Amino acid sequence: MTKKALSLLWVLTKTFLTALYLFVLYELLLIPAILDWSFYGVGLAIFLVGMLIWCIPADKRLSTTVLGVTFLLTVQALDNIKAFPMWKQAFGIIFIFFVLLVTGKLLGRFTLRRYIAFFVTALIINTALDMSQVPFWTEFTVKWQSPALYGKLAAVDYFPVTLADVDGDGADEIITQQNLVLAKQELQETSADSAIQHILEPEDNVFAVYKWNGDTFSLVPPGQYDPIKLAGFLPVDYPGFPLYKSSVTVKNGNIEQEMTPLVNRASLVEQAVDFGSIPFQMLMLTRESLSAAIENRPGPLQPVNLQPVQTKALARGDLVPGPPEETVAIDNNLVVREPGPDNKAIGKLSAEQVPDIGLGEILTGDVDSDKTDELLLTVEESRIMELSAEGRWNTLWANPEPFNSKTRFQKFRFEDFAPLGRETSPDIIALSKSNVRDNPTRYMTGYTYRDGTLHQKWRVFTGLINLRAGDIDGDGYNELVGYLYRGHRILVLEKHNIPVVLLLYLLTGGLILYGFFLRFRGRKPGQSGKLTAVFVLVLSVIFSGCAIQSGPREFENQPVPPLKPAPEAAEKLAGAFKNTVENGRKFMFSGWTVTRVQKRNTGFYATGSYDKSKGYQLDARVFGQPYRYYRWGSEVYVSEREKWRRADPSSVPLEPFSDFMKLEFPAGKTVKLPDEEVLGKNCDVYSVTLDSAEAIRAARAMGLEPGEPSGQADPEYFDRLQMKYTVWVGKDEDSRDDNFIYQFKSETTMPVPGAGSMYQEVFFKFWDYNGAGINLEPPEKKIKPYLVEEG
Repeated sequence: MTKKALSLLWVLTKTFLTALYLFVLYELLLIPAILDWSFYGVGLAIFLVGMLIWCIPADKRLSTTVLGVTFLLTVQALDNIKAFPMWKQAFGIIFIFFVLLVTGKLLGRFTLRRYIAFFVTALIINTALDMSQVPFWTEFTVKWQSPALYGKLAAVDYFPVTLADVDGDGADEIITQQNLVLAKQELQETSADSAIQHILEPEDNVFAVYKWNGDTFSLVPPGQYDPIKLAGFLPVDYPGFPLYKSSVTVKNGNIEQEMTPLVNRASLVEQAVDFGSIPFQMLMLTRESLSAAIENRPGPLQPVNLQPVQTKALARGDLVPGPPEETVAIDNNLVVREPGPDNKAIGKLSAEQVPDIGLGEILTGDVDSDKTDELLLTVEESRIMELSAEGRWNTLWANPEPFNSKTRFQKFRFEDFAPLGRETSPDIIALSKSNVRDNPTRYMTGYTYRDGTLHQKWRVFTGLINLRAGDIDGDGYNELVGYLYRGHRILVLEKHNIPVVLLLYLLTGGLILYGFFLRFRGRKPGQSGKLTAVFVLVLSVIFSGCAIQSGPREFENQPVPPLKPAPEAAEKLAGAFKNTVENGRKFMFSGWTVTRVQKRNTGFYATGSYDKSKGYQLDARVFGQPYRYYRWGSEVYVSEREKWRRADPSSVPLEPFSDFMKLEFPAGKTVKLPDEEVLGKNCDVYSVTLDSAEAIRAARAMGLEPGEPSGQADPEYFDRLQMKYTVWVGKDEDSRDDNFIYQFKSETTMPVPGAGSMYQEVFFKFWDYNGAGINLEPPEKKIKPYLVEEG
């Protein structure tokens, strides 16, 4: 080989290694630092990148910097077009090549040879790697990634994941749900650039078992396991609740779940903008959905046996020293029971002590190595608790995050308690937020508990949920299984012990020190030593370990002063309802209906404007998918993915507040809360708590019939329902006509068999009543120029 060829090979090798280093530096060091440390991470990233740039010789600094940035942009751009059809990908690659080449040449004047080498490296990376798996490299190797199990544009945001030995061979299998037909259909639609949403449409989802076959995980055919045995391992779950009713049956050896929508999107919108009745509309849907979910299951698949709903144990553990293991269950409260003929309760936690405990999830494990299990409770304020033999609770650790209504139910979550890889001591596997940023995004994290503090062992910056640890490949070591939220894939991860991040910091520091040495060699003695000391200090701070100290450990059982009934409430509310119905001709609004069972959240969110003489328009999200609705008189148009289509005409009267006039709260129960401001309007606040009979009576006053109870199960949950209904009314002194309804909220709680409790919130606020700026444009101008005519 000639000297020239060797020189060219060396240049290409250096270019490839440089590009590879930039890729891992950006993906595994800079992005995690920014996500975890916010402004501090940005400062660290600027420091490291700035020092690396500064160490480049002056004559090559600009071209190398621009080339590096161009390379990272190329990697991202190529990843963005990966899902395109082949012809679009080819066109996109050519377009990206020339656009970045011209831009880079103008800014950095790098050589074409180096640019081609960097571009080819970016192509190799995007071809060889699944970019979504890269964040795992710091702590795990990806052993397996499932195909798409369900459609991204459909109603269910995730399915449960369970590890259990279904076929009796001694090794655990992965159990989940899937709808491969829907996933394949969506993939074909996406390839044809015609993907549509599949929400509030009938679905047939099946329970699936995946098993390690020595090379990969494959789907186990139904005939190779007993479906009734499989049913015993399934967690109780309510996907689509309360907008779907479901039926679980055994067909051809498969357990299938048929989901049938109770409403379509257009009728859901029309129900939502009937503001007076929407809390009770949702209540009726809830009853129908839950009754169907319980009744439409064969006996072995029933979540309850039509006895008290709290008989379903959510966890077992040795919470009190000595056998047998205790069981833990939740409905509106948490109860620990000692197995035996009388099922004696030996420990209790109420919603007054731990708010939202009915929505909690439970793990047990010996986190403090005292030979007795503790309770790991995931609630709004997650806790680690121990139970004494006398039935008293002691909180070892409580999540210190303050309550924030905007990030409610988006706090710290315990996922599992188990060792990973070759480690023998178990990790507290959790989903936790950034160490600095107040952002609801949660990341996979491993902790150990010590002296009232959770000490971080590892963290991965990606969005898996339903994390489960277990030996599913038979090698004697636990893997970590997780579900990709809304991506509907299962990943199996193997823990490694390579300190990837530390090695990257050391490599980066070494490069900086080497460049510093070359620049100041023989000119400023001692400078490299000072920089070394600074870098060692930075590393020692970064790797000293992150910890979450406990927040207040006392229970939230401070006495609340009793509120006296407000005798003027009936007159005030009646006047406000009447004024809003008669004089609220135009207004802006926003709000939602949200139903939560454990961590499953079904929501409808809307913002829009209303003109009773013309119609209304709103932008909504249903099951997380965008949806637009426009009504002009009886004409209705809907839009998804920027395509307007004509819908069936509506005969529902344009009277959004009329049902408020039918509300008659029980005498003597309405209380007045402290005044509040709503968007600058000073408001009187009235609240009433309704029991089940009172809520049904209010629903019937609006013409809503709850239907017949489903079997014997209905009284066990529906009769224990409570609805807190709160209304914000403008004060009369602001204006003689200003006693409009500016806000209302209903909060409904109810036990759910096998899954704790349901929390359902309906909230809407209104502003700019009769504002001159509210001008609903006619469809000829607003819609019809963009209308897709269906032949």
